[in-house]
Amino acid sequence: MKKIISLIAILIIPIFVYSQNVKIADSNTIYDENYNPTVTLLIENKSPKKVSNITFLFRFLDPHDRYGQNIYTMQIIEKKVTCSISSQEKQNIKISLSAVREGGVLYNLDGVKIDIVRYSDGSIERFRTK
Repeated sequence: MKKIISLIAILIIPIFVYSQNVKIADSNTIYDENYNPTVTLLIENKSPKKVSNITFLFRFLDPHDRYGQNIYTMQIIEKKVTCSISSQEKQNIKISLSAVREGGVLYNLDGVKIDIVRYSDGSIERFRTK
């Protein structure tokens, strides 16, 4: 039994650790007079490879509960950024976005996540969840 548990741990731990190679270490958002957000992200590269491109997904939520059941309208904005982050380094990336409005309602920027990372050797790592 201990051998099976050890084998499972050996197989799962590297997958989990590898998936944490490139991450958002910190973020800050400021807004201009038209409520357009500018997001500064501190990206940490723990992989042995140099990062050359990152695709981010920004989630905007309608601040109104239109259906009375905690169901909110959401929009996802994708932004591709060219960068150069060497192995074991951190870098700030600044991204300007347009405010999301629908029907006169200003949506709130609710979150950001890394979707795809392209390394300088051409390999790709996807962070998509099902």
